[in-house]
Amino acid sequence: MDNTGHETVLYSFCSVAGCTDGDLPDAGLVQDVAGNLYGTTFEGGTVNWGTVFKLDQNNQETVLHSFGSGNDGGFPSAVLIQDSAGNFYGTTSGGGVYGRGTVFELVAINATTTTLATSLNPSTYGQAVTLMATVTSAGPTPTGRVTFKNGTTSLGSASLSGGVAKLKTSTLPAGTLSITATYSGDTANHGSTSKPLRQVVHKATSTSAVASSVNPSTVGQTVTFTATVTSPTTIPIGTVKFMDGTKLLGTGTLAKGKTTYSTSSLNKGSHNIATVYAGTANITGSTSPILVQVVN
Repeated sequence: MDNTGHETVLYSFCSVAGCTDGDLPDAGLVQDVAGNLYGTTFEGGTVNWGTVFKLDQNNQETVLHSFGSGNDGGFPSAVLIQDSAGNFYGTTSGGGVYGRGTVFELVAINATTTTLATSLNPSTYGQAVTLMATVTSAGPTPTGRVTFKNGTTSLGSASLSGGVAKLKTSTLPAGTLSITATYSGDTANHGSTSKPLRQVVHKATSTSAVASSVNPSTVGQTVTFTATVTSPTTIPIGTVKFMDGTKLLGTGTLAKGKTTYSTSSLNKGSHNIATVYAGTANITGSTSPILVQVVN
């Protein structure tokens, strides 16, 4: 009811089947600092023994507790009181161990806000990046775990300490990523998800080199060429082509940044040997300097 005497119905009880939202509110309301209203209904709820409810600023009603599940009490008819931590206290006129009522505490479940930051942005593939999620609440300091995701792909999870969770990773793929942090909540705090964080990850650079097992060699002699591919931030993977000028000699797959190719069919003369690393989605390709292989 406003100051001019105009009345507005904010919510009508028994608006859902079985009156699980509550029935017959007997007592007054209490309001928190955000403007949400809290109260009790004498009946209704899951077993019709009454409820504690919340009515938010959009007039959306939420049942915080339905009485009648054991010895928690039933048929509350007094105004709630709230402490500085947001917990509620009240009485019921029935239920309890002897069926004559209870004094109860309802621990507040507070809304939370999760924000996400990164230690390095932009970064390069293979570099260690620390994702930091900060969870705040009007109530107790949030505890529990935070899950970090790149889109729908989980990057891992970490426990909160002082409201902060950190995840260190060096496997962020190259590209422009959309990373979020989701807090799962605890007994006193609701869960929440951060706004997406735009993380730019550049491809790792690579450098290629080639070496010969014997140079000069003799016609018919087996020569083994070793390709080495390095990167400042990761160990390259993928395939390498061994080239004799424009002629493909063969290919190899990198293991710990190296691969080899052996041949005994080099003709007499000088051969311009080079290796070509194809690169990957996360690592740039590279070509080695030319190695002049002399075959006598």
